[in-house]
Amino acid sequence: MRNRNPWEDIPDLLLGSDIWLSSGYIASLQNYEPRNILDARTLCIHHLPISPLQTSSDRIYGNDEDAVRILRAHVPQTCHEEDFGNDYLAVEVNHDTDSRIDIITFSPTSPTHTHRFTPFHTSADVIWFNSWDAKRIIDPSDPTLITYIFAVVLSSGPRHEPPNVWSRKVQVRVDDNGAENFSSINVL
Repeated sequence: MRNRNPWEDIPDLLLGSDIWLSSGYIASLQNYEPRNILDARTLCIHHLPISPLQTSSDRIYGNDEDAVRILRAHVPQTCHEEDFGNDYLAVEVNHDTDSRIDIITFSPTSPTHTHRFTPFHTSADVIWFNSWDAKRIIDPSDPTLITYIFAVVLSSGPRHEPPNVWSRKVQVRVDDNGAENFSSINVL
């Protein structure tokens, strides 16, 4: 029986900027240089401390782009043995006026991350005040078919247009090596 993550049933909106990964590590949004309040935002993966005086973390994003918001895109349990326990996070990333959502995954036993793909990207509009959601769904009848659903509110302020809702369904197939390959992309 797997250890149950007590956060997995809490709605995304209540989680804030920290997510407890199934490996026990913490994914957290914070300033690249924590003392500088106006610094770029980075996604930090905090390692479990070996001793009270020894803590460390890895940074993802923040060098030339901001990690704005994170969501748990998938509760870590699947029919695929090699995927069991992996956490899937959706990350909103801004670079200048470009916005995108990345899907990244974390190992169940370490803070190592893998960038899976970028299913949503815009250069003419921006995501409106963190108004988006993403979910990863595995087809129980065919565990090699995975669907990602995204809903985003885009702001077209420079063109004086009201915010627009966009939704997208991305289907991928998992190959024998565990890689996710695009199968179809549909605008809903």
